[in-house]
Amino acid sequence: MTIMQLQYFVAVAENNSYSLAAEKLYTSQSSVSKQILGLEKELNAQLFDRSHRKVALTAQGKIVYDYAREILKDYQRLTVDLEAYNADPTGQITVGSIPIFSEYNLLDILNDFSERYPKIDVRIRELEATDLFDALKNREVDLAFFRQEFMDDSMELIPLLNDTLVAALPPSHPLAGKASIELYQLKDEPFLFLDKSTMHYTRDLALCEACGFTPNIVYIGTHIDNILQMVDKGMGVALLMRTVAEHLNHGRARLVPLSNPPEEVTSTVGLVKLKHTQASPSAHTFWAWVKDRQKK
Repeated sequence: MTIMQLQYFVAVAENNSYSLAAEKLYTSQSSVSKQILGLEKELNAQLFDRSHRKVALTAQGKIVYDYAREILKDYQRLTVDLEAYNADPTGQITVGSIPIFSEYNLLDILNDFSERYPKIDVRIRELEATDLFDALKNREVDLAFFRQEFMDDSMELIPLLNDTLVAALPPSHPLAGKASIELYQLKDEPFLFLDKSTMHYTRDLALCEACGFTPNIVYIGTHIDNILQMVDKGMGVALLMRTVAEHLNHGRARLVPLSNPPEEVTSTVGLVKLKHTQASPSAHTFWAWVKDRQKK
């Protein structure tokens, strides 16, 4: 059995015609017929009912058709994945990212990939989480650096790093020197929240409510550095991911771990793609390269 035999068989089955299949395959009708007869001989099964003007699948042919389609899909995926190891592939990919890619050293990944595959043009599109979610779904970006907790079942992830939620407190705050605090201890504080577009808003609001209070939100924004400056000036407290906050904390805000919620609130950042969607060869190359890089 060969891939060509299966391709010809599927083409005839989907067009109900040897001549139409031959036309779409850019070959002769006799060549198509020869390949299918060879397949029938090997499988010891009649695949088509040829008694009418239009050929039709037999019961055995319908069974073979379902398997043939899956085999051809796997073969296509195989050939695309192998292109990732082509010595000198060319093409273009658009990688979306949440705005903190530099704080998480994700630029190193992009830079290393560009050095390895200089003929693949890598374009970066920075978006807030909700917009990035939509851009990935709408195929406006090929892949994305995204947080695992905001994914859905249609997405697949290569984990790259983990981060932990902390409380950002003014340096003069009574709890600023503590080794850890309970979130409930901040119930009477003014809160500085990240905007809903970052997807942190809903999570942080739910955390506060799970700890028994509704936060007094006095500021909502998208820039973490602005929030940290406001914390430093005593204008409120905030819930932020530690790694990003440490990179952007140029003032004296104190980053204190949370002991309640009882489990650490962690965030896994990784490279995300859509499942069951045919990606470009360049996108496959990047995905395979990142996956292999993480194993080392």
